Amino acid sequence: MKNAIVEQAGDFKRIIRFSMPFDKRHPDPNKSYGIHGMDNIYILEKDKKAVQFMICLPVYLDHVAEGLSHQKVLAADVGYHAPFQMSDDQSSMGECDIIGCECFYDGSGLHAEEVWKEWQDTGDWEWIWTKLEEIWNSYFPSEPIICTNVFSYIKHYIKYLISIR
Repeated sequence: MKNAIVEQAGDFKRIIRFSMPFDKRHPDPNKSYGIHGMDNIYILEKDKKAVQFMICLPVYLDHVAEGLSHQKVLAADVGYHAPFQMSDDQSSMGECDIIGCECFYDGSGLHAEEVWKEWQDTGDWEWIWTKLEEIWNSYFPSEPIICTNVFSYIKHYIKYLISIR
């Protein structure tokens, strides 16, 4: 995996992925992609299923940073990557380099803010991995889920089982 630190921790793979800041401004607004700081994505993956927590850091290219006053970390996303649909209205994101197969993704910026605030309160580096495991277990429990639409869940789970054969 490119631009990442990867370590095995029991059954889980811990991944920290980095993206470099950029300046893609262009005089033509149709070709301008703006500026962006560095992103850190903390990923916990097991059995072709993953959860992630993403923060955008106020680390910019030097020539861009001189004119900015933005110095706050932005908690951007908490989400999951699944090899099967988790709801009927969900579309495939295509091949995913995190889980290594077709991916169905969903995430929340609001949940990310909560996680970031909690992590800051703990001051503990390991806390994020414990939290991601908790989130992973909430999306992918080992016990069967009682769904309001049991047939939908069974249909998606069978499609997943067939896909991993």
